[in-house]
Amino acid sequence: MLNIGDKITKLRNINNLTQIELASALHTSNSSISAYETGARIPSIDMVIEISRFFNVSSDYLLGLSDSTAIPLNMGADFCDGVTLSAILNMINSLLLEQKRAFLILLKSVTFYSEMSGIQLDKNRKQ
Repeated sequence: MLNIGDKITKLRNINNLTQIELASALHTSNSSISAYETGARIPSIDMVIEISRFFNVSSDYLLGLSDSTAIPLNMGADFCDGVTLSAILNMINSLLLEQKRAFLILLKSVTFYSEMSGIQLDKNRKQ
């Protein structure tokens, strides 16, 4: 199992970043990034949070509590207009197969239109 330093190195390399670039993005020094990666220092809890947000991975992954980089979804969270993610999935699940296919086509077309028109799909931005 990789330790936190190995995981930071792996994520940095996957994203083609130098230690200096990562340090700049995280508002820290490149010597701190180097120390994290070599295991000479362990990042603070605040820095673990910043690193996980920057690379869009779970802090559990960085800390070795999970092998999955995925950030768990809060299924009870308000998705939009008071409707939860769980309710949306239940609605989708209750559709007939042809309706599911039509829904998927619609979803893909909305994403494609957004990309073609230059609309930024920012999952952290609330409308």
